[in-house]
Amino acid sequence: MPAQCQRVRIPLAPGGLLVREERGEARGVLVGLMAALQQRLRCPVESPLLPPGRLVRAFYDTLEADVLIPGAAQPYEGHTPHFVPLFQVQAHEVRRADGSAPRPSAQAGSGPAGQGVLARHVTYGPDFDALVQRLEAQGRVTWVRDVGTALRMVAAQRVDFTLLSPTVTHSYVGASAYRRYRFRPLPGLRPLQTGAAVSRRSLPESVQLEVVAALRSLVRDGEVQRVFARHFPPEVLALDSIALPKA
Repeated sequence: MPAQCQRVRIPLAPGGLLVREERGEARGVLVGLMAALQQRLRCPVESPLLPPGRLVRAFYDTLEADVLIPGAAQPYEGHTPHFVPLFQVQAHEVRRADGSAPRPSAQAGSGPAGQGVLARHVTYGPDFDALVQRLEAQGRVTWVRDVGTALRMVAAQRVDFTLLSPTVTHSYVGASAYRRYRFRPLPGLRPLQTGAAVSRRSLPESVQLEVVAALRSLVRDGEVQRVFARHFPPEVLALDSIALPKA
């Protein structure tokens, strides 16, 4: 290990094709990105699996994580990390492909019609959160703990819709079941850029900057797109507009 170097801790949480555990090993999109990142860094990358609820706490509170991925640019309790956008996702209205959409009402406005189910802690930015608040105020939201439960409720016609990106949906249900759903972009909602938050507290500044530069190179060199293409069909990636807009 080079002098002035230390391990870069980037824990991951299982969730669909982004990260999954098979026979005790982690696989998926983010695992592939971590392998590509390791090739660009002088310092070794350590990526243990943690429960989803522990990731944010490990990054902001206990400082057990040097990088949070997926992460956001927003400050949290006085800490504003470096933020490197890696890809973007687009929230969609997700319904059964063979179901008929309820007739829009004045209450629904430009939003989805009918009754919906949403997974807690899922967000696609401030505009999405505002839409969710309106739906909740209208009494049209059932809350569940996870994405898989929300999609099963739509498939069983217990509700009319959920709100998710195509890549997240594909991650949880797989290629065959994915065809049972149809997707409609939510009017007025822009794609959400997501990526990596790099701590300013747990790493020396020189290592922070090296990690930021290496993450940016994954986007610049097209490695992010190549990793996604190994896990998702082209039509899913096109619908979700994964590629960041060119600067």
